[in-house]
Amino acid sequence: MKYWRLLHVLAFLWRKRYASLIVVPLGAAETGDQVKRAMRIVVQFVVFLVSFSSLLAWAEDTAEGKNESPVVQVGEIKYTGPALAREFSFLPPPQLASLHSDDNAARIFAVKWYAGLLFATDASRNGLYRRRPGLQAASKAVARRFVSLEYQKDLETREYATSEEELQQLYALAKEKLCTAPAAFRLARVGVVIGAKAGDAERAAALGRMDQIAQRLAAGDPLGEVAEELSDLKSKLPNGEIGWMTEADLGGAAGVQEITALKAGEQTGLVDTPQGKVVYAMLDRRESAVVSFEQCRPALEASLARQFAGDIKHRRVDELAEELDASMNIDAFIAALRAVPVPQGWEQTWGRNPEP
Repeated sequence: MKYWRLLHVLAFLWRKRYASLIVVPLGAAETGDQVKRAMRIVVQFVVFLVSFSSLLAWAEDTAEGKNESPVVQVGEIKYTGPALAREFSFLPPPQLASLHSDDNAARIFAVKWYAGLLFATDASRNGLYRRRPGLQAASKAVARRFVSLEYQKDLETREYATSEEELQQLYALAKEKLCTAPAAFRLARVGVVIGAKAGDAERAAALGRMDQIAQRLAAGDPLGEVAEELSDLKSKLPNGEIGWMTEADLGGAAGVQEITALKAGEQTGLVDTPQGKVVYAMLDRRESAVVSFEQCRPALEASLARQFAGDIKHRRVDELAEELDASMNIDAFIAALRAVPVPQGWEQTWGRNPEP
């Protein structure tokens, strides 16, 4: 911001020095010399503005850290911290979260990124593009695809953003389908593990512990207390609690129907699982219910985006083809595609499901 203020000050001083020289000749224009003099002054000011704009751009670049010591350098190519941060802002959120929390993952990513930069830089130097015609164009196609996806996301949010009215209408029409939170169950468990290869003695010992667990529970001892003392099952929470789970979270777990039928405070009988024997307790439960409009907003926006994505894409392609005077002979395009021979034995290397 301070650079723009400096520009305003310099422009003000320039006007003080030259304004009278321009206004009088252009207003009267009595002689050709006066006009020429005025035009020279105008040209000088334009040159001044261009030069100062370059200085301003350099100053702003400096402010953004472009003159910092490079983090990575290959010859004349330099990557500063801010430049790398801008590039990595397009990483998928799950990967970014992993790189934030896992030092080993971050180091592996850095080494692979650096190796990729060196290999790509050397590709043109060692004649790879000459030996593999079309490789450079193919790499640009990969970049185009990435930019195209980001372009479509930007288009959806910037030019085709859903309105509040559309979201409200969708909520009224489809809230039961889109905005119903599934039933959730807060569960605890206690049990013993019996390995598939357990010997007779090991199995007998596990069943003996399970008998103890059953007796304690039958006597009215809290399941959490029994779990802390006798359970083989690990839990991140105390007292055998495994937290809130939906039926989808439970998946095909043994006894899932019995578990989800429990009321708060009830316990299952003995449930046989592939790992051993377990008793579950329902600590609390929330029934399925339609959530509020604000809680459902992300799901509503995602649903509308899916509905309109195809229409937006095709409409914009048609608009751009006209704006850019573009055309495509699709039959000739497919002919060029099929002119490339399919490598023998590709199934063994790539599998049967190539990316379309």
